[in-house]
Amino acid sequence: MIATRSPSPTHHSPLIVATATQEVASTLATNTHVTAVTIPTASNPPGSRGAAVPWIEYEAENGQTNGETLLPDRTFGTVAAESSGRRAVKLDQAGEYVQFQSTGPANSVVVRFVIPDSEDGQGLEATISLYVDNVFRQKIQLTSKYAWSYGGEEETFNVPKAGGA
Repeated sequence: MIATRSPSPTHHSPLIVATATQEVASTLATNTHVTAVTIPTASNPPGSRGAAVPWIEYEAENGQTNGETLLPDRTFGTVAAESSGRRAVKLDQAGEYVQFQSTGPANSVVVRFVIPDSEDGQGLEATISLYVDNVFRQKIQLTSKYAWSYGGEEETFNVPKAGGA
């Protein structure tokens, strides 16, 4: 999920793209699986609940992507079950991307993602590249150290080999 905060109304609406980069692919060489949930189309369904907030949310599964769009799933421990709307986009190869057209001006981007932890629990690092109007802006660092949980339906625990979402 992406949230962008609107600045002044004088800014134009840029095209924002997050792309899996070579760093993501290099983690695959260590026989690990990298999942990054990135960016895409505004979702504010009619009758949605919650407070009025000063940002716009975009969900990766509503954007244009060449990655794998995960179908809705409520199975405990799956990436989709832990994702907003129970859906997500998996970017696990260099060059995979999610793209959307923003609906208004923005001054920030928040990316929700998950990367499976290493078996030893020390974590994995990866990056995605942020493009605005098809121009590279920066690499965004991702880590599994604070974005992964393990366990069963009744409890969670920090045992990386156990798996989980």
